[in-house]
Amino acid sequence: MSSSRAKRLECYAHHVFRKRLDYPDLKRAVLDQAEAFRPEVILIEDKASGTQLIQELVSKGMHAIQKYEPTMDKTMRMHSVTTPIENGFVHLPDRAAWLGDYLHELASFPKGKYDDQADSTSQALDWYKQQSMNQVLGVVELVKAEAARIRAGTSTLFPPPPEDFPTIPESMPVLGATA
Repeated sequence: MSSSRAKRLECYAHHVFRKRLDYPDLKRAVLDQAEAFRPEVILIEDKASGTQLIQELVSKGMHAIQKYEPTMDKTMRMHSVTTPIENGFVHLPDRAAWLGDYLHELASFPKGKYDDQADSTSQALDWYKQQSMNQVLGVVELVKAEAARIRAGTSTLFPPPPEDFPTIPESMPVLGATA
């Protein structure tokens, strides 16, 4: 899935690669897909063969690799990311060879025969949601840190006012304040 940010979370599924592979073929497939699509992030679940795959690809210099460590089971994770899907923020192509199987698997999750695509979709959306929250929290932390620097008089963005800067007298009433 790829995404773009404007005013809200928007995710676009451009391509789905689905195949049962043994480890050497899996590693080759990840390398081939990375070469074909040049993603900014390659999300790999840090479990079972994924752990070894992460280690080997990072040692090969693939900096786009991101570990995904699940914090809940597949069903709960899918429930936690249904809002962007239901609100129309996750987009699929009108036509694609993989679309029918993909939609069937998502619609039959968690009772369907297969769940790999539903699981990877929920992981991608959960990871993206976490990244979005980290950016919001990062801005909040930046503002808090700058406020502390202002109070300490060490801000480079907002230096302390000059000594002769007029101040509001303590005795002046504040609008909206009650005594």
